Amino acid sequence: MVILLAAVNAVAFLLAVVQTYKAFAQTREARQLLETLDVMKTGLAKQLNEHEALLEQANLQVIEQGQRQQDLLLASSSQTEQIQIQLNHLEEIRQALTTRFIGRFTEYFPTVVSIIENAEKEIIVFCDFAAVGCFSCPEDHLRYRQAIEGKLFKGIRTEFTILNKAMRHKVARVEFSKEGNDWDEWKYLNREKIDKFLFYYNLSLTFEALSKETFLDLLEAIEESLLRQSFARANLKEIESEMTIYFWLVDERIAVLAVAPFTDDIGTYGFLTSDHKLLSALKGMSYRYHREDA
Repeated sequence: MVILLAAVNAVAFLLAVVQTYKAFAQTREARQLLETLDVMKTGLAKQLNEHEALLEQANLQVIEQGQRQQDLLLASSSQTEQIQIQLNHLEEIRQALTTRFIGRFTEYFPTVVSIIENAEKEIIVFCDFAAVGCFSCPEDHLRYRQAIEGKLFKGIRTEFTILNKAMRHKVARVEFSKEGNDWDEWKYLNREKIDKFLFYYNLSLTFEALSKETFLDLLEAIEESLLRQSFARANLKEIESEMTIYFWLVDERIAVLAVAPFTDDIGTYGFLTSDHKLLSALKGMSYRYHREDA
């Protein structure tokens, strides 16, 4: 492009010189100069034409390359679209399975909240703590509590099977010591959660002053507050036996089932199920405990 512009400028300059010297064509020197300039002009014009031809050829190559690149992009886009369609089909199949893994605690807890929010007839809770998630995921626990309160207010039958106070204290003591037998070590490993817990419940205690016994007492106070106030309308059964399976069953049509592994790992494994036989078995477990009070 620079060469082309230079050639154009040179031709324009020569034309101007030619016009100037035509007035002196009478002299031999002027005629010789004009002839020389004409030869130069012809040569430059030829170079200009050659450069224009080269530019046109280069433009054609760019267009061809661009077309090839566009074709490649279109082909790639088409392949990507086909892959996405296949992924969507696989997800539809996965969603259609009657029982599927939905993560570990606290990953599956939002699903628990979601199915409770959609309850229309009955909610059955079979879990170690009524205040499940109040420490590990306080935001989801708030949604959980509000969802159950709202369903109780609407008169939807709600049933709780939970551990009794002595068993809750025992389980909590073990649960919050798994990452180390030393309380201070466990506390500093979980400082972020503890700070959030203290702030969320507007507690005046400082992190440094929080002892293990005080922490366990706070958890139990939150538990008892829920049972006396927010969940007071629910049918409650407190049991003394350990739980290795938890579930939240809604309208006998869907449930989140959580299984506690027999290891030192923290957390349970959650499954979403709509399998009718499994739902019937879960309801039977709850009924077995509550029929004593019927």
